[in-house]
Amino acid sequence: MEGNQNVERIQALSDVLEAYEHGESLFPPTPPVAALRAFEAVARRRSFTRAAIELSQTQTAISHQVRKLESLLGVSLFVRSQSGIELTEEGAQLLPAVQDSLGMLTQAIKRIKDRQHSEELSVVTLAAFGIKCLLPHLADFRERFPYVRLRIKTVISFSASHNYLHDIAFRYGTGNWNNVTAVRVTEETLTPVCSPKFLTAYPIESVHDFFEQVPLILTESSAFSNGWDAWFAANQIRPPATGNVIICDNMLSAIQAAIDGLGVTLGRRPLITADLAANNLVAPFANEIRGDSAYYMTIAKGSEDRRLIREFMDWFCSLGIC
Repeated sequence: MEGNQNVERIQALSDVLEAYEHGESLFPPTPPVAALRAFEAVARRRSFTRAAIELSQTQTAISHQVRKLESLLGVSLFVRSQSGIELTEEGAQLLPAVQDSLGMLTQAIKRIKDRQHSEELSVVTLAAFGIKCLLPHLADFRERFPYVRLRIKTVISFSASHNYLHDIAFRYGTGNWNNVTAVRVTEETLTPVCSPKFLTAYPIESVHDFFEQVPLILTESSAFSNGWDAWFAANQIRPPATGNVIICDNMLSAIQAAIDGLGVTLGRRPLITADLAANNLVAPFANEIRGDSAYYMTIAKGSEDRRLIREFMDWFCSLGIC
């Protein structure tokens, strides 16, 4: 008995594959969208007449579409009762799937049409600069240029920049990159920062003693070099001999660790500017040093005259960060 069933399964599979080889679909035919819309409207309105009015068709046309769907499925979808039109068990089972599918189709069509009537601008930025210096201002850009669809990508480094499809990039370095036009946004200055609460717990009586006793928050990042040695040398301070350090893999983590009172990190303007203004951080030492890199907006050569790029660059420079 089991052997016969296996033979039947194999024969059935063979028939399916043979049909596929002859160009026949492995899937059942999909009902026409018009028939599905007619069915959904009648089911929701509980009336062929009201469905016809909603879809701007005749009642005869709606009835024809529903009969076509019933014929395709081999079941009745509606029954007439004293109270009007009612769904059959099969109709009730079909309705939510049809409503979900039509909803998804409507949204997809809307997105396509919206995109045809808008312009898209893609921006890629180092995560720290994007979160601290770009995103807080984008509401203003959206208000001024509501027709622009923004696509924002944040990255830890630009080591694989050839993989990023973008119109504008905010980069960190010396400005010497191939095949791009680089506009300097702002220079970088470095100074130690910590939370106000942390400074209260570790008051500065002696600069050297202060650094000997507090945890230093270091950044081990491919995008940013560790500038502590340069800052100590510029301020004629002997680097602490202790190994009391916290190592973060990116600048955002280091800044947040300082805000949370874990220690002192070497803050970099403009990344710390907003947190200093909000008193999330304090800079206990007046001496800042200039970094050996800066922030740049870069665009592909030849795209300088593209209106949307020009508008974005002019807008960003108007913020006073440039």
